[in-house]
Amino acid sequence: TAVAVARCEDRLAVAVGLEKREDYLSRCEPSFAATTVANLMLDDGDHILSQDCRAFYFDARVTQESVYRRLSGYDRRITSSGELGRALRRAGFTHLLLAENTKPRGIAYDPTLGRLADADRSLRRITESYFADTEGGVRHYRLVALPGVAAGAL
Repeated sequence: TAVAVARCEDRLAVAVGLEKREDYLSRCEPSFAATTVANLMLDDGDHILSQDCRAFYFDARVTQESVYRRLSGYDRRITSSGELGRALRRAGFTHLLLAENTKPRGIAYDPTLGRLADADRSLRRITESYFADTEGGVRHYRLVALPGVAAGAL
C-alpha cells in the first residue's frame, strides 16, 4: 500500500478532497487552460485540429494533427497564405489548438500546422496559455478559430 500511495503522492490531495480537481488539472495538465476556455465557448458540433495529443478534457471533438496530416496530406496542398483556414474549414474543422515548446527541452511538436497558421491572417486567436513542464520546457498553447466560425458564448 505504501508504494501505491507514494506513486500517487501528487494526486493524493485530490483523492482525499483537499484539492479541487480543476486546481490539480491546472497545475499538472498542460492543455487544461485551453480546454477550459474551449469548453465554455465551443458548441457540440465544433471540431478541433490539435497539435497536442492531449484531448482528454475537451467536450468538442478533437483530431490529432499529425494523424490527419499523414492521412490527408493537407499541408502539401496549401500554397498561399490564407488558404489554410479555408481548406480546414471545408474539411469540417472549426478550431485549431496550436502547441509549441518555447524552450529546447522536453516535448517537441511538429511545427507544420503552427507555421501554416502563422501565415494565415484569417485565423482568430481565442486564447493562449503557457505551461512549464517537468522537463524544463515551456509549452505555448493557442486556441484559434477558423474563418466563418461564430464568436462563441463568451
